[in-house]
Amino acid sequence: MEKWLLNKKLDSGYLLGKNNLICKTAVPKELKKEFSKSGFNDVFRLYNPFLLKDMDKAVDRIDAAIKGRQRVIVFGNNGIDGILSTSIIYKALMKLGADVSYYIPDGNSGEKGLSIAAVEYVKNLAYDVIIVVGCGNSSDYEAEYAKALGMDVIIVDYNQSVSGKSDAIVINPNRNDCEYPFKDLTGCGVAFKFIQALWHYYGLNGCEDFFRYRCNCFNI
Repeated sequence: MEKWLLNKKLDSGYLLGKNNLICKTAVPKELKKEFSKSGFNDVFRLYNPFLLKDMDKAVDRIDAAIKGRQRVIVFGNNGIDGILSTSIIYKALMKLGADVSYYIPDGNSGEKGLSIAAVEYVKNLAYDVIIVVGCGNSSDYEAEYAKALGMDVIIVDYNQSVSGKSDAIVINPNRNDCEYPFKDLTGCGVAFKFIQALWHYYGLNGCEDFFRYRCNCFNI
């Protein structure tokens, strides 16, 4: 029988602090390109994150979850982009006071993306919102199934040729119906835009904490 391990506490010191190689990839170079393209050199003057289609819906859903003490799980993948995207979203939601956990599949499990088994598992653990990061956009059926079970799915991704026709809330600059002007964000970049939107919504300072490794980054 397959066993899943859910981690309540993420070692963000390792993922975002002590491991220098990982730190340097935490927010990829394409955000620096967005600086250049915009003519700005300030994290607060990047493109408005609410230009991303359905960002407002995602922020509203997280706000409702926080206020209603609903349970949120961040579902990532075991690639570097997926791990870092999971880490920064998890850390941000913790800072906002959300009841949040995360799940990253074992690298040897062969598990790719959200699955029916995963949806049923998190439902049995009484989660209300699933945030899928870096797992692609082929989760329409799983999102529909989650909706039928009373859960909402937010997909944070960057893969191209996405229709946006889904029961999930899909944040993706490459959705066919998204007019966000910069299309080269990777998973970490889109995850940061999500955090940027949340910080803007709550009128918070300190969003740059999630951007502090922006220099000398790789495209990932």
